[in-house]
Amino acid sequence: MEIIQQWFYEWLFNYILTFVSTVTLYLAYKKLRWGGWKIKLYDSQNNLLIERNISTKKAEDIISDESDLSDYLKGVCSPYQYLKVDIVVRGKELGLLDVNKKERIITINLAKYRENFSNDDNDVSSAT
Repeated sequence: MEIIQQWFYEWLFNYILTFVSTVTLYLAYKKLRWGGWKIKLYDSQNNLLIERNISTKKAEDIISDESDLSDYLKGVCSPYQYLKVDIVVRGKELGLLDVNKKERIITINLAKYRENFSNDDNDVSSAT
């Protein structure tokens, strides 16, 4: 009976150790893979409005799925400028959006939006 009990405790210890090390390695991998992303938003006069860190979970969601990226970016821009354009596809063409995967920075430049849609008068960045 004592041998079985000793075997059980050894097995339990190994199981817990394996589980904890696996979870730790997985979380470290996720942080290396998706951590460190930032978003920068420039107003129509090229002044930096916001610079935020993006959480690991949110970065994984928005970088891997362009529809989530579009929703997230429009949410970031909405207090400053109502965008009437697809920010991911058309925004890249206009220079409005730059996703730098090497430096992990997403840049939105509202000046490029104003250059292409100059008759749009709902820019509130000067009020902030």
